Amino acid sequence: MSAPDWRQAKHYADLPDMSLAELAWEFLRRNPQYCQDFETWREHRLDDPETWAKWGLLGPADPELSAARQPVFWRPEAYPRTIVLVEAPDASAQTLVYNPQAWRGAYHERRAADGVHGLLVTPLRQYHLWSPVPISRGAPFVCLVPMGADAANGVAAILQFWRHLNNARPERARRSDPKRQRACRSLQALDGHAAGESYRALAVHFFGAARVATESWRTSSLRDATIRMVRKGLGLANGDYRRLLRQIVE
Repeated sequence: MSAPDWRQAKHYADLPDMSLAELAWEFLRRNPQYCQDFETWREHRLDDPETWAKWGLLGPADPELSAARQPVFWRPEAYPRTIVLVEAPDASAQTLVYNPQAWRGAYHERRAADGVHGLLVTPLRQYHLWSPVPISRGAPFVCLVPMGADAANGVAAILQFWRHLNNARPERARRSDPKRQRACRSLQALDGHAAGESYRALAVHFFGAARVATESWRTSSLRDATIRMVRKGLGLANGDYRRLLRQIVE
C-alpha cells in the first residue's frame, strides 16, 4: 500500500472509532507479503481461496483502501463476532424475517462454497453475517452461537445486531480501552519505521523533544517505549492482527 505521511495526525484520526475488524485490516494491508499476493491476483485473476484463507479472508481486498471504502470479508473462524444466521425451524415463530437489502445500512454480499456471507455497514458498526445455507428472502431466521471459547463474542455481536434491527438506541462502541490505544499508536509508529525514520525521530514525535532530551538516549525509557511500539506494529502486521479479531472488547 501507499503509506500515509506518518507525521500527519489526520491520517490516523479515524483509528479510535474503528471496529476491531477494521483496525485489524489496517495492519494486514501494511503486510508486504499480503500486498504482493494481491498484486499477483490483480495481474492474473486466479480464483484461489487458499491464498486469502491464510490471511483470514474470504477473498481479495485492496490494500490501498480502508475497510470504510470497501467491504472486507473475514472468514468466520478468524472473526468470532461473525453472526451465524439460519432459517427458523418454526415458520410461525415471532421472529425477524430475512431481508438484508431492506435493513438499515449498506449491505454487501459474497457467496462462497460454505454459504452466503454478508456485511451490513452502518455509521457506528459493521455486522458480519454468515448463512451456511442460503435463507429465502422474507423467511424468519434465528442466530446461532457456537459454544466454544469465543461464545462471548458471538453473544455480544448478536445483541448489537438485534438492537440495530429493532431500531433500538445504538450502544456506542467502547474505543478507550488501553489495548486499542496502544494498537492505534503502534500503527503510526509502524508507518514511521517503514518510512525510514529513526527511533529517536519517532520518540520526538510521540513524546516531544523536551522529554526526549531529559535522558541519555542510549538508556532512555522513551527509547525502549518507542522500540516496543514499532515491534508491536510489526507483530500486528505480520499476523498478530488475528488477536485483534478475537478480542472481546468492542
